[in-house]
Amino acid sequence: MNTLQHSFNAHVQPPIWDWIAYRTEHAGRLEAIARGTENADIGIGVQAAYTTDFLVHVLEAKLLRYGRAPRVFAGGFNQFRQELLTPSGAHYAAKPAVTVLLLNPRESATDAGFQEVERIVRTHEAALPDALFIVSNLFCACGDRQKTKTIRDWNDRLYDLAAAHPGMRILDMDTWVGRWGASRVVDPKHEFLAGMLIAPEMVPQLAEEILAFVYERLGLRKKCLVLDLDETLWGGIVGEEGMNGIQLDVQPPGNVYRAIQEAALALRAKGVLLAVASKNNPPDAIEVIDKHPHQVLRREHFAAMEIGWQTKDQMIRSIAKTLNIGVDSLVFLDDNPNERELVRRLLPSVTVLDPPADPAWWPRYLQGLRCFEASTLTAEDKNRARMYEEEKNRRELQESTGTIEDYLRSIETVMTVGFLKSKDDENLARVAQLSQRTNQFNLTTRRYTEGDLAAITKVGGRVYWMKVGDRLGDSGLVGVAVVRRNGRNASNGDGDLQIYKIENFFMSCRVIGRQVERAFLQEILADLKKSGAQSVTAEYIPSEKNMQTNSFYDDNGFEADNGPTVATKYGMSLAGRSFPPVPYIRVEWPA
Repeated sequence: MNTLQHSFNAHVQPPIWDWIAYRTEHAGRLEAIARGTENADIGIGVQAAYTTDFLVHVLEAKLLRYGRAPRVFAGGFNQFRQELLTPSGAHYAAKPAVTVLLLNPRESATDAGFQEVERIVRTHEAALPDALFIVSNLFCACGDRQKTKTIRDWNDRLYDLAAAHPGMRILDMDTWVGRWGASRVVDPKHEFLAGMLIAPEMVPQLAEEILAFVYERLGLRKKCLVLDLDETLWGGIVGEEGMNGIQLDVQPPGNVYRAIQEAALALRAKGVLLAVASKNNPPDAIEVIDKHPHQVLRREHFAAMEIGWQTKDQMIRSIAKTLNIGVDSLVFLDDNPNERELVRRLLPSVTVLDPPADPAWWPRYLQGLRCFEASTLTAEDKNRARMYEEEKNRRELQESTGTIEDYLRSIETVMTVGFLKSKDDENLARVAQLSQRTNQFNLTTRRYTEGDLAAITKVGGRVYWMKVGDRLGDSGLVGVAVVRRNGRNASNGDGDLQIYKIENFFMSCRVIGRQVERAFLQEILADLKKSGAQSVTAEYIPSEKNMQTNSFYDDNGFEADNGPTVATKYGMSLAGRSFPPVPYIRVEWPA
């Protein structure tokens, strides 16, 4: 087994020396990235009030382990003030996509210390408006009641500061230290001798907490937790012991499994989909799910269920197909190491968890997973499970309806179209999030930060969004088109010819097959024509996952402008074109 298998788990981690050894094995590649002979796909700058050499090395190792090309650098020991308050300094010249500021509670827990952080945040936002700025809050390791209150008040002010700065995130060191215990996190010997506030053994866990903010930007965030049933969500085998014989209770020993289910339900509340892959007699398993008095996860909590006698890899493939997501978006938890190894070998892109041998540790294990973390929790995240339940109802209705036209007419689709108005637009966070998550229906797979999108609107571009609902439910904001103004070319004496480019067009796979992508594109083209555009260009860049969109522009009236290359460029003249509504879809534009 790969010794770094637990790389998405902040609670169970290989020793720091395994990560250091892994980094050493790949030192040549890191040197190539530093020289610029290999392009970095993520840059992280670490500034801290204490020594972070080990942390930098582990961050590099983890990102390499995930198949990324990282460029991670650190400022001098306790030089964060000079580095981050000097816009012309080395930190800002390196232009990292992510900055991490780690504070020492012994030095910063004052009003002057907070004002200093405020100045740093404003300076960073002005110098790197598109970058993510992760700032640690403070923790108390002294046990002094007044000191603890001072730090909690300071941390409350920090959260208020983050609320006013969209690119700022809080690394919750206070909760993290409380989870592990201050005596384990802070090693006095290392602190006094080497200025190393965080004990070396805890560095891999801290690195995972930091990377939780980065996974989504790199497209590494997972979407669905696939769970076994027997000996996973309850103790025992229901097919042999019956519903009343399994271990599932508020009292020992069944309370362990109830706690496991509660931990899974907490993930669902954050937007994680839950699914079942269980070798079982369906009636026996469904009886527990529907009727057991201590069952926490009921049928409505699962976006998909595969219960039967297929192999687990077949079940997982079926779950991915049902949810219309890639298998690389799935995380698999099973008590049986043979089942885990089978899935790991046959579906290597699935994240297979190796939980502790004792199920009593599983709730904490699930709480320590960082592969599901979202840097921003949107309304769509909170309602994702409900939306997939509604999507399941749509599939069932479609299967019972005679033709696709009858089905589309019956669901009464309403599409709302608008575009971002400013950096404070309420839809900005969701639009950025969708760009970072969508892979299958994404015409170029370009990713955008909130700062990127705000900058596009500031210079005359338009970032269109669409929200979709029908009589079965609301799917939320599920589609985006990023349109830039390419400039003006002289026309035939009739003034200036305005040209716009659809830089990217992406959409959640939940709504594929309902013709909303066509209706959305029609609305965009009509709006651009109304705004004076006379032609529109577009581009398709193939990837491993977006091949289903390779004819999207061809099918919607665009003409290819170039032969077979890496990217296909398209053009469309809007002169004389009309854009009739798509049948069965009512379109609304907000006032």
